[in-house]
This record gives sequence, C-alpha cells and structure tokens, in this order.
Amino acid sequence: MIDVDAGRTICGGDEERLQLLARTLSEEADDLIAKIQDTAESRDWNALHRYAHTLKGSAAVFDAAAVVEAARRLEEQSEAGDTEVIDPLVSRLKIEVTRLQDALAPLF
Repeated sequence: MIDVDAGRTICGGDEERLQLLARTLSEEADDLIAKIQDTAESRDWNALHRYAHTLKGSAAVFDAAAVVEAARRLEEQSEAGDTEVIDPLVSRLKIEVTRLQDALAPLF
C-alpha cells in the first residue's frame, strides 16, 4: 500500500519529520479530495486537473501506487472532460485515499 522507507528517506531518517509528513499528507488529502469532488461536480476541469496533480505528487512521497495511479488517470481524463469516466474515477480515488490514510495513521 505505502512504502514507509520512501518517506523516511525523504525525511533523512528523521522519525519526527516522518510523523509530521504522514500527518500532513493525511490531513491535506481530505482537503484535496473535497476540492476534487467539488470541481468534478462543478465541471471545473482545470481545477480538477490541478488538484489531482497535487494529490498525485503528495502520495508519491510514500510510493502510494494506487492513489498515484487513480490521480494520474483523473488528471488525464480532466483534459477530456468526460463525466462518464471522471465520476467513477473520483469515487475510486476517494476509496484509495481512505486506504492511504489508514496506512499512514500508525505513523503519527
């Protein structure tokens, strides 16, 4: 699900920084998912692309492949604006973010 060592490496082995990074990602993911949901509903494709891109980069810190892939696909589809594809991707991303948050929780 996640690679804690990847996050640890980014933090230079500092466990306190790792805890802060995990907590920050978990909290920011909630905000980003809410923004992704809102922009998908309002059909603001540029903002949706930006938020998906941000979430993808943040999740990559812990090599959270499922979140990265779901966000990448959403980012790509936002360029086409196809709601039949985007809406299920948003739902999938929400599930994967919840799993990521569950995996990060023991770190902080």
